[in-house]
Amino acid sequence: MRRVDFVITNPRHHLGIFAPVIAQIRAAGLRPRILSLCELRGYRTPAAEFSALGAEWIRLMPVRLSKDSLQLRAVRDRAMGRTRRWLRDAIWHGLVRRRLGGSPAALAVVPNDTAFPYDRVVQLFREEGVPFLLMQEGVRFELPVGRRGQQYGQGGAHAVAAWGEASVRYFRSVGVPADRIRAVGNPRLDTILARDWTEAARSLRRTLDLPDRVLLLVTNPIDLQGFCSAEDKYRLISAFLAQAAPPLSTMGISIVIKIHPSESLPAYTAMAAASAGGARVVRDADPFALFHLSAAVVVLGSTAGLEAMLFDVPVGVLEVPGIGFLHDYVDFGAAVPLRAETARADVENLLADGETRRAARRRYLGEQLANLGHAAEAAGALIGALVEKRVVA
Repeated sequence: MRRVDFVITNPRHHLGIFAPVIAQIRAAGLRPRILSLCELRGYRTPAAEFSALGAEWIRLMPVRLSKDSLQLRAVRDRAMGRTRRWLRDAIWHGLVRRRLGGSPAALAVVPNDTAFPYDRVVQLFREEGVPFLLMQEGVRFELPVGRRGQQYGQGGAHAVAAWGEASVRYFRSVGVPADRIRAVGNPRLDTILARDWTEAARSLRRTLDLPDRVLLLVTNPIDLQGFCSAEDKYRLISAFLAQAAPPLSTMGISIVIKIHPSESLPAYTAMAAASAGGARVVRDADPFALFHLSAAVVVLGSTAGLEAMLFDVPVGVLEVPGIGFLHDYVDFGAAVPLRAETARADVENLLADGETRRAARRRYLGEQLANLGHAAEAAGALIGALVEKRVVA
């Protein structure tokens, strides 16, 4: 039975993408194996979940590292940069490389081909002659000048499974041959869309003691991506809270800030405490239950905006000073532009949602997500065809 290897570092996001696909290829007679690098990102390998999928699995990292162990932040100091490179080399050659090589699969599937450790993983696949499929893991947009380097999609994948036509255009723009790109959709978002979130949202409201109306601010590490410094990001969020919290409070709406796992909980807690009305900060709460509760969602630049639109929630994008609005939500007309200095009026505009905006969100989802509701089947068929060498040269 031919084997297909899936490489993951995130047991939530990546497993959410791969799990429905693993079920598809098992039913088609292929043998899935999961190569877990979760410990490299500070997570634990979810052995029970892997086994429940009927997949073989290997833990490639014998120890779980803290999230700061690899100096994954955008370090500007040269000495710290050298330390980061040394640690990465030591971990790759001392722990991961020898466990990953040998017994090549018919096909490997990865969610990333440029960030460490995926850059090393796909290089090894190329050296061993293992074809690999890149399955898109998040929305794509240009990084700032000076932070680009090798861009996502340029790792030499045998084929790329894009979410939709908008992503197909992105991959073409970075040089991926058109005949290697397939718009298959996002299996994880299909699973989320199919679930009834009512009870999960009700439970979360009780647990967090949330009011009836919530505006959700979803942050992400734009400082690590090179768009600004951490201090600039914190100033932006503080300015937004100062402007937006008072009018929202008069409307009986509370702000909840959902932060990324790599961000500083104490820093955001301090900002929230200083804001009018006392915004709430959460890190581990289920974002989809929060979307279900929210009157509107504000993002900086992440997949959260797309996910919120699946719940037909109005989305606003907060402008990054000197950069503008990240991704294409605002350009497409699917999201409302928000500026820190005019946030008082902007959030009122955001909440005044109507059919015109709802229609724009529907059009946007159509551009971004192919095979809505059937992405796992499309991805499984693509993997089967690649194993049989019926797709791309």
